[in-house]
Formats: sequence, C-alpha cells, structure tokens
Amino acid sequence: VGYFNDPEIYTIFSVDAVRPHEERLDTVEARFENNLANLGDAILSRRFATLTSSGTSPLIQASATHTSDFGLADRASILSIARPDRWEEAVATVEQELRRALEHGFTGAELAEQIANQHTALRDAAEQAGTRSSPQLADRIWSNWRADQVLTTPQSTLERFEAAMDRITVEAVNAAFREQWEGVEPLLFLASPLVIEDAETAIRTAWTESAQQPVEAPVDTGVQTFAYGDFGPAGEIVERSEIDDLGLVRLRFENGVRATFKQTDFEDGTVRVRLDFGRGELEPRGVPAVDIVAGSVFTAAGLGEHTEDELSRVLAGRNIGNGFGVSDDSFRFSASTTPGDLRIQLDLFTAYLTDPGWRQEGLDQFRAVIPEIRRNLFSSPSGVMQAEVSRLVRSGDLRYGIPDEEQVAAIDMADVQGFLSPALERAPIEVTIVGDVSEEEAVSALAATLGALPTRAEDWPDYDEARDIVFPDPVDTPVVLHHNGPDYQAMANVYWPTFDDSEPRRTRALALLRAVFDLKLTDRLREQDGFTYSAISGETASDVYPDFGYLYVGADVRVENVAATYAAIDELAADLVSGEISEDELLRARRPLLEQIENAFESNSAWMSWLAGSWASPERLDRVRAIQSDYESVTRQELVDLAAEYLQPERSWRVTILPQETE
Repeated sequence: VGYFNDPEIYTIFSVDAVRPHEERLDTVEARFENNLANLGDAILSRRFATLTSSGTSPLIQASATHTSDFGLADRASILSIARPDRWEEAVATVEQELRRALEHGFTGAELAEQIANQHTALRDAAEQAGTRSSPQLADRIWSNWRADQVLTTPQSTLERFEAAMDRITVEAVNAAFREQWEGVEPLLFLASPLVIEDAETAIRTAWTESAQQPVEAPVDTGVQTFAYGDFGPAGEIVERSEIDDLGLVRLRFENGVRATFKQTDFEDGTVRVRLDFGRGELEPRGVPAVDIVAGSVFTAAGLGEHTEDELSRVLAGRNIGNGFGVSDDSFRFSASTTPGDLRIQLDLFTAYLTDPGWRQEGLDQFRAVIPEIRRNLFSSPSGVMQAEVSRLVRSGDLRYGIPDEEQVAAIDMADVQGFLSPALERAPIEVTIVGDVSEEEAVSALAATLGALPTRAEDWPDYDEARDIVFPDPVDTPVVLHHNGPDYQAMANVYWPTFDDSEPRRTRALALLRAVFDLKLTDRLREQDGFTYSAISGETASDVYPDFGYLYVGADVRVENVAATYAAIDELAADLVSGEISEDELLRARRPLLEQIENAFESNSAWMSWLAGSWASPERLDRVRAIQSDYESVTRQELVDLAAEYLQPERSWRVTILPQETE
C-alpha cells in the first residue's frame, strides 16, 4: 500500500498486479491472446463508465489496462479518479468491480458490444489506410521497430481479427483477464488532497473490508436497438446550386434546413458533419454560466428513450459521435463518421433536436467533476489562464472562464432546458457535410432526418444587446493571480487591444505580425536570455463582438525572471513599432503560414471550419478564395503600421501569474 498527499491534486486510486516480464515473440497467436485481455479490460472499463455516468458514484472516472514496463515487468492496472471525501467508497467500488469480473466473468452482451466496436474500428482503419499521413506512417514504423514488433497493414489486422472471431468467446476472454490478475498480491496506491491519519492502514482496511462483501454476477441485458430513425416523410429539396470554383453544392429543404456539401478524397471513408443552429453564447440565459454548463451536460443527459450509457450500447459498432458545444454565435453538433454510418449519425443529431433527455444525471456528472477540474487548472499558470484570464480579458464576462462550484450548484436542469429549448425546437438549421461521400448519399440521409423536421423559423434574433464585450482598461502594474503549483513557476502575459474581424485582410496581416513577434520572442527569451523554452503568442479578431480583438504574448518563466521578461517583451514590441522587421523575418514568418494554407486546402477539417456558417454569412466563401493571396501580399510596411498603431505599451493589459504566497 502506498499513499501521497498534496492539497492541489486529484484523488487518484490505482490497483496494480505486477509480475516479472515474460518475453514473447510478436506472433499471430501472441497478438490474439493479448487482444483477449484487451477485450476484458474494455468490458471492465465499460462497467466503470456505467457507474460514473450516474453522477452519484464515488468514482469520477476509471479504466482498466495492461502493459509491459520497459521489458522488466508485466502490469495489469486499474486507474481511477475519485471524489476526495468519498475515497473509501471509491476503494471499495474498485475492489468489488474487479472481484466481480474475476469471480463471475463477463456476459455475452458485454463481449458483443466490445467486439462490434473493435470490428468497426479495424474495418474503418483498413478502408481509410490509403490516406494516412506520412507522419502517421513514420511514427508507426518507428514504434513497431522500437518494440520489436512486425509492421502490419490495417487490412491484414482486420483479416486476422475476422479469421479468429469464432475463437473470441466469453470463456476465452474471462481466462485471459484472470491471467492478468491472479497469482500476485495487488499493489494499492492512493494520492489525495486530504491528510489521512495512518493512511496505509486506512487504505488497506478499506480494501480488505470491501473484500468481505459478496458481489453478484452481472445481468446479461441482451441486445438493445436504437429507438430513433423515423422522423416522418422525407423532406423535399426546393433549391440547389453549385459553386464550381470551391467544389460546393448548396441545398435548401422545404422546411428551411440549409446544407453545404463538399465531396473530397482527402480521407478515405471519412465524412465530417457539423450542424449549427441558434445563437449560442448570445442567447438569453436565466442564470450566469448556464451556457458553459449546458455545453457539458446536454448530451450527457441522453435522449428521451435512451440514457447516455444506453446509447453507447445500442450504437456499438457504429462510427459516430455526439459532440455538442456552445460557441460564440451558435449551438453546434459535430462528428466524424463514415459513409455507411452517415444516416445514423444524422438520426442521432435529429433525435437530440427533437427528444433530448434532460436527465439530472447529466448535471450530476458535471457537478461531481467541476471541483477536480478547477483543482487541476489552478495547479499551474496555464490552467489559471484558462480558468480566469479568458474571462478577465473580456472585462469579467461570465460567458467565459470556468465556473466555480457555487455557480454550478445554482444551476439546475430546468435552467439548461430553458436556455437550449427555444433554439432546439425552432431555430434555423445549417448543416455542413465534407468528405468521402456522394451527393446522392448525403441528400438521402439529410432528407430522411433533418429535412423531415417540421418547418423551422425563417430567421432568428441577432441579440445585439449581447454582443457588447469590452477589453479591460490598460494597467500600469500587472494584475496578479496565483496558482497552487511549484513555487518557482510564473507566467508573464501582455495583451494589446486590436480590432474585430470585419476586414479579413487586416486580420491576416495581424496574424502575420504575431508570427514575426513570435520569432523575435523565441530568439530573445529562449536563445538569448534563456528564460523559457517556448514563448506563447496569439491573436483574436472576433466576428461576433464588434470592435473586439487582441494580440497576446506571454511566457512561462521562473518567478525571479518575471520583471525581465516584461522588459524584453516591451523592448521587442518597441522594435516592431520602430520598423525593425527584416525581410528574412518576414519570410520566416510567412512561409509556414503559406505551407499551412496549402495543406489546409487538402484537409476536411479545414474546409469544415471555412464552410460552416456560410449560408448565414456568405462572405465566408470569399474569405476562402482570398486567403492565400492575402497572406502573400501583406507587406513589411503594413506590419510596421499595425505595430505602430496597436503595440504601444500604454495600451496594454497585463497579468502576472505567481505561486501562492509570492509577492
């Protein structure tokens, strides 16, 4: 038994079964036997996921794995994150679920779910092998060589799996899982923010007392089916147009749903889907931070006919996703799927629009994890940036940052429902589909799902009153925040207010100026002064909030170097203002951006980001057309003029992040 205490860490409980490493050649049979153990790990991890999805478990997260450590030891492990004040219950839960698996084994339904997921993943990998990237292949070759393994193709892996499927039985998986755990004493380890008296005895007692409690065999739930798929008569297309230079098809259904479709061959067998509706962060809210909470709990609350946990079971073997988010100006669903699963992917999105679950367990999960998220964020300067500075740089706007426990506790599921329901039920829908699928297949899937919905509203409020975000006033002395991590870590950050995204070429010039600044920061702060390995920089030009934007630079440094870091940043900014930008620096900054753009034109994800929202904002298409020429044509003098206008020290807002107890 081991124990570690630190007030700023997660509560982590792990169980390991460790034995001397047994060297085995990389053979077909060795891989088959290892995969049996993988399936056992996956089923136990799935059981833990079912427990944590309730929002009432002492566990926040848990998973089972097995591995070889440096060729010295073979290790079976369960790693869990627990609620701090319920660590003893968490120890008992892990002990009992592990023992339940060892004593009673797994069920046929559990194994069928994991086989379906694994088979789908292997099949999709084989179908998509032709468009793997060179870096992916290089990494695979290197890792196989280093581990003394044979480099195999995705197709051959699929063929071996299918050839051996009749040997993947519950009995075989049970035996492989037990082999990982039986015959050695477990090693228990608890890391906790709580001071526990005689901790090792307390941990051992929690484990041994749990071991005296009987555990029942799991119930075989059998096969369940997805309850959604019939949304009424297929919708009719009333408008179709083509945009030849960008390779787009634009569609409008009779119910008002609008779609942008681009067929590509960049990723074999991959289709990306995004659905935008409503105004996102701009929508009226009854309580502060409900938008942040809604983005995390909506899909966790499941559907009317299925909990989130049940969805994982009924959709096993399907390559689909249920990403949901609240962006600056829309609610959005997003996923990557396959041509064969595009219809059920759209079935799922349409089900969330028409029959969301609104279950309390979705909110309970978030309430359980938010204290640990904040604990982790405040353990480092970069975490404080995410939790606090993103809000402060918008003058305290509560739509940004990470809410605290009190704010989350003040929100109930009725608040989330009230925030989302109007847009879910009535707001115009814009869907974007990019990837390896034909127009006929895309239209068929859309017509039977989103196109079959009742008529949507023709327009939606702009909520101009919610578009007012103000950059904070300049400061003579940096604002000081604190983190709870190592006492030598600090961060110096400078923000200069700039402009919004209403003039695309100016926005791109700002991005190029930021890239030049980044080169100077690296040369100075890393190469010359040795303050940091990598300076940080970025720029924001909002297309939602008028006149809001900024250029940002910062650096992780030691406490004693904070003042010198600010001095260096000011000196470099002054150099830019005075015109000290060489042609070499401009070339070094511009070339990577142009290479990124060239690669982006053969990237489904880039096209998705460019095209989504282009029905509501058609000018986005012209931005795509001009992106390369804009970056190519920005001159050195334009960068100097931008720097002179915006990078004056008296205009900046600064924040220093120091360890606790540091002046």
